Amino acid sequence: MESFPHTLPGIRGNFLLGMISDAEDQPEDAVHFYTSYINAQPDILTAETWTRIGDSYTALKQYPEALSAYLTAWQAPSLSDKNSIGMKVANAYQLTGETSKALETYQQIYENSSSIYTKSAANLLAGRIEIARGNTAEGYAYFQDSVNRFPETYDAFSALVTLIDAGQEVNELQRGIINYNINQHNLAIEAFDRYLEGDGLEKDIALYYKALATRAYGLTQASFASEQRLAANRTGGTEWDKEAIALWATIVKDYPQSIYHFKSIESIIYTQNAYMGQIRLATETALSYARMPNGEATRLPCSIPLVTTICSTIKPKKLLTPGPVSASPTLTRQKPLMVYSLVARFIISWKTTKMPLKASIALCSSPTPPRSKLPARIFGWAKQNGAGTCR
Repeated sequence: MESFPHTLPGIRGNFLLGMISDAEDQPEDAVHFYTSYINAQPDILTAETWTRIGDSYTALKQYPEALSAYLTAWQAPSLSDKNSIGMKVANAYQLTGETSKALETYQQIYENSSSIYTKSAANLLAGRIEIARGNTAEGYAYFQDSVNRFPETYDAFSALVTLIDAGQEVNELQRGIINYNINQHNLAIEAFDRYLEGDGLEKDIALYYKALATRAYGLTQASFASEQRLAANRTGGTEWDKEAIALWATIVKDYPQSIYHFKSIESIIYTQNAYMGQIRLATETALSYARMPNGEATRLPCSIPLVTTICSTIKPKKLLTPGPVSASPTLTRQKPLMVYSLVARFIISWKTTKMPLKASIALCSSPTPPRSKLPARIFGWAKQNGAGTCR
C-alpha cells in the first residue's frame, strides 16, 4: 500500500485497514483509513464508508463530526435500508443537543419505513425524547401507538413497561399479546382474562391468544420429553393442552366470521398431533371439520387447507407410510396412517395437475367431476367420505 497508494488494490486496502481498526477498537485509526479510502474512491461504497466514519467518530465522542458523516451517508445512494442510517442521524442529533431535529428525524423514519420493528423503535426513542422534555402526554402517545399497533416487537414491550410503571391505562388485549410474545405466559393469561371480563369487541382474538399462551405455559411445566407430559398424553393430554383446545373450539363455534376461525381449527389439529401425540384424533378432527356443510365456505373456496393441515403436521416418514389405499370407510377408521397416505397422494395429485381449487373433486362436490384428473380410488374414497362442499 505504501509503495502503490494510488493503485486500486492500494485504495481498497484502506477500507480493509479501517475494518481491522474497527475490530481492534481503534476508532481514530479507522477514521483515518476510511477517510483515505473515500477521498480516493468517493463513488463506491459511499453510504457504507461514511456510516463507518460516523460510527468511529461516535466512539471517539466527537458527535458533531459523527452527525456530519451520518448525514452524508443518509443522502448517498445505497442499496441497503436507509432507515438504519436515519436512526443514527437522529441519535447524533440528540447527542449534539438538537432534540427537535432528532424528533423530526424519528417521525420521518416512522412515516417512510414499512418495517414494524423500525416504526416501533422510532416510537420508543421519540417518546423518550418527549418525556425528557417534560411532554409526558406526547411521549406516552408514542408508546401507546407501539403497544396497540406493533405488539410483536420488543420495543413495544419496553413501551408497555414504561406505561404501566407510570400508571397509564393500556389495552389489556394488546398487553396480553405483548406478554405472550416475550414468553410471559402467566401475565398474558391474566391480561386476556381481564379483557374477556370487560366489554371489548375483539374477544375472539383474546381467546385465540389465551389458548396459545395456555399451551405455551403448559410446555414450561411439562416439556415434550418429560415423563409428566408422556403420562398425561397416555390419558388424553395435559390440562393445558385440553384447555387451549377448548378455547379454540369456542372460537370455531361462536365466532364463525372471525379471521381466527380457521387458525383455531389448525391449532386444534396441530396441538392434538404435535403436543398430545394423538395422530388418530388429529385425523378425525381434521376430517370432521372438512365434512362440515358450512364449515369454511364463507372464507375458503374449498376445504383443502384443512386436509393440507393434516399432512403438514405429520412427520414425513409417517405421512408417506407405504401401504394400500382403500376406499373402505372401515379401513379409514381403523388405519389412520393409511388415511394420511391417501390424503398425501391426493395433495400431490392436486398440486401436480394444477387444477383450480374448485375442481378438486376429492374435497368438492361436483355434478360432473373431472375423474380423469385423479386416481379412481381417491375419487371414490372422497365421494364416500364427503370431505367438503365448495361454494
